[in-house]
Amino acid sequence: MLAGTIERANAKLTQAGHAPMVGVTNHSLRRTFARLLYEAGASPAFVMGQMGHRSASMALEVYSRMMSRDRDTGARVDALVRGVDWAPMGT
Repeated sequence: MLAGTIERANAKLTQAGHAPMVGVTNHSLRRTFARLLYEAGASPAFVMGQMGHRSASMALEVYSRMMSRDRDTGARVDALVRGVDWAPMGT
């Protein structure tokens, strides 16, 4: 089912002058779904239930590695801390 859908989508992408999708598998879609849930702030228990995992730690172990590669958490936390500069002290 997925292969036929990707094939049709790639034909339309090619006609529109775009590069075709590569590497899309059932598992890559599953990982994307879990990652989007975590990025949206879902709890590990919720993601665990959605993914059918028996262990929240297993889900976190697998998907947190993907998230940590793309996150700029340190920079974002720094920006949040620097953001308090607009508030005058003592008011």
